[in-house]
Amino acid sequence: MRKLILSIAVVFSLSSYGQTNSAEKTKEILPEDIAVFIDSNLAKSEVVKSLNPNDIESMNVIKRDTIIDSKKYKGQIFIKLKKK
Repeated sequence: MRKLILSIAVVFSLSSYGQTNSAEKTKEILPEDIAVFIDSNLAKSEVVKSLNPNDIESMNVIKRDTIIDSKKYKGQIFIKLKKK
């Protein structure tokens, strides 16, 4: 019984460790094949990374292939900022 409990604890801790690492990676990386629009303007990844979450009024995600300026994107993110 002790071996079973220990095995479950080890498996649980390893699975949560893998999830934490993948979540941290997604926070740091913005895929190049996603078009991000801020207030209807195509934005570069540096601008998106520097956004303050408190400045965002709304955000919409569209998972559809599209071509913008002869570049293919797999999805689009539309961010609307709060008016100051």
